[in-house]
Amino acid sequence: MKTRTPPHAILQSATGLLGPFWPELNPRNLVAALNGLGEDSNRLPRKSYSMRQAEEPTGLSRFTIKREIERGNLKAVKLGAQWRITEAALREYMEGKENE
Repeated sequence: MKTRTPPHAILQSATGLLGPFWPELNPRNLVAALNGLGEDSNRLPRKSYSMRQAEEPTGLSRFTIKREIERGNLKAVKLGAQWRITEAALREYMEGKENE
C-alpha cells in the first residue's frame, strides 16, 4: 500500500511538537517512520516505553516514574491516556541519577 506524504505544514508542526522528546526527529525521518508503519516492527529496537515498560530498566515503580515525569525530572509525552518515554530520555534520567 502506497502512502501519501503529509503536507509540509503538518510535518513541521508534528516535528515541532515532538522535537523536545525526540531531538533527532525531522520531517524527513518522520515521513520514513510513517511509511514504515505496518512493516516488520521487530527489526529495530524499541525507541519509546510506557511507564510499565520503563519499570525494568530504571528499577522504579510506575508510581515513582509518574511522579518523576510530573516533577519534570523525566521527559515524557502523553499520547491519549498513556505516557511514552523515549529511550534517550530514560538514558538521560538514569545517567543523571548516577551522578547524584
